[in-house]
Amino acid sequence: MSKAARKATKPPKSNSRTGARRIPAGEFKATCLKLLDTVGSGELIITKRGIPVARLVPFTPEPEVQLAGLIVEQGDLVSPISDDWNTEL
Repeated sequence: MSKAARKATKPPKSNSRTGARRIPAGEFKATCLKLLDTVGSGELIITKRGIPVARLVPFTPEPEVQLAGLIVEQGDLVSPISDDWNTEL
């Protein structure tokens, strides 16, 4: 087994402070589809030269907003108004 293949099978390192797993960008690129399947178990921090550059987090859908009762009819909004505008200075 090649060195790259062994490295790709290792689980990402975990950050003891936040519990987030850290993974170098090159390793993320090589295993991103597999990591997308596992991101549901927690966030993943992607690093370049040990510096965090991105965070991959599980998707959480936004709660649905009920629009009923929020829209108020204001009459005809398209027709010209009858007020004269004072355009002279």
